[in-house]
Amino acid sequence: MHYESEETVTENLTLARHDLSNFIAKNADKLSDSDLQFLQNHVLNRLNIVHQNWIILQDKR
Repeated sequence: MHYESEETVTENLTLARHDLSNFIAKNADKLSDSDLQFLQNHVLNRLNIVHQNWIILQDKR
């Protein structure tokens, strides 16, 4: 199985969070409050959890 380097994964997660934050900012007036909350609270938090889990897995290798 191919593993990305921690630097690559971290960079991709950072870019994903940045892209999502930009999308939210640009489309806030078009999204419902529940959609905004879902994107901000659920999706961004999920990206943060994935990143933290990635770091933990790297430390265990």
